[in-house]
Order: sequence, then structure tokens, then C-alpha cells
Amino acid sequence: MSAFVPLVVLAFTLVSTSSQPKQSANCVPLCAQSTQQEASNAKQFEGGVSFSQSLSQWALLIAAGSLVVLLGTSYRRPGAPRARAIYVLFLPGWCFLGCCLYYGMKVQEVYLGYSVGPKTPGDFLLTAQELAAYLRKQICDIEVALVFFGLWLIAYLLWWVVNPESLLEGK
Repeated sequence: MSAFVPLVVLAFTLVSTSSQPKQSANCVPLCAQSTQQEASNAKQFEGGVSFSQSLSQWALLIAAGSLVVLLGTSYRRPGAPRARAIYVLFLPGWCFLGCCLYYGMKVQEVYLGYSVGPKTPGDFLLTAQELAAYLRKQICDIEVALVFFGLWLIAYLLWWVVNPESLLEGK
């Protein structure tokens, strides 16, 4: 009987060690896999966030350029008040640029919230959908703003071509 006990103990230890999953050199522990997955998820958002930042930069440049056009005096501009009405097209353009900047900030907010906050299994999908929705709104707003500024440019060019007596302010 005494010889039987060591065999049982040996068999039990062999069974218990063989039932545990063996990790190969390529296998990564579960906690490391979830960390790698979170890092991969965050990397997927970086492209959208970078695109949103560039749209915001373009919106600021367009707004600054339109202010220079409005306040500058070194170019030909309409003298008649009716002809100067084309500058009213700047107002909706600026409003849409402001909305573009707002949605750019919302994209940043969603990204930072995902990066810093605690994560649950469904967070990645919800965050991706929210980020995509804000990014679509930002793209739409800058496109509409560009339409208004484009309409102003067409009207200005038509006035410049048709009006031979366009005055150069500043002279």
C-alpha cells in the first residue's frame, strides 16, 4: 500500500500539470493580450483624430484668410454698396467653419475619453461610431463652408471681369 501512494501522487501531479494550458514561446498571457488590443484600438483612432486636426487647421486658415480679404485694402473691391453685398456670403461660411471647429473638438474629446477612461468590452465599437459621426459632421461643415466661400469667389471674379472701373482701395 505504501508503494501505491507515491504512484497516485505522481499520477495526480502529472494530470494536474498537463491540464493547465501550456504557453509556447509565441503565446502571450491574457492580460498582455488585452493590453495589446487596447493599444491597437487606440492606434485605429489616431488616423481619424489626425484627419480631424488637419480639418480644424484648414478651417482656421480659411477663416483667417477671409478676414484678411474683408479687412485688407491692397486689392480691388466693389465700390457700390449693392456690389459689396457679395461679402454677406462670408457670414454663413464663418458659421460653418465654427461648426467644423466644434466637431473637431468633439472628436478630440471622444478620443481622450476612450484613451484615459476605463474600458468595457463594448466601448471600442461605441467610441468608433461616435468618433465617426463627429468626423462626418466636421467634413460636411467644412464642405458647406467651402461652397459659400467658393460662391463669393465666383461672384468676385465675375464682378472683377465685368467691371472695368473697379477701384483699387489704398491709392
